[in-house]
Amino acid sequence: MTLLDAMEKIEDTQTDWLTRVTGLKNGTPGADTIHCVPAMIDGKQLEKAFLAWTHGMFKANPRRKKMKLK
Repeated sequence: MTLLDAMEKIEDTQTDWLTRVTGLKNGTPGADTIHCVPAMIDGKQLEKAFLAWTHGMFKANPRRKKMKLK
């Protein structure tokens, strides 16, 4: 099962709950929206943002030891 399949299943079975939890006044997004959003993400920009975020996490906690790879 892919992530999108799982999201569609949640949409089908948990619509009321998901609307309450997320606070989306117009309800949960439809399958078309769920499929379109990941397609609009620029992979290179996502990678750059993720690396900056993780670098910032380690920089914010200098006592954290670097993990050794075997």
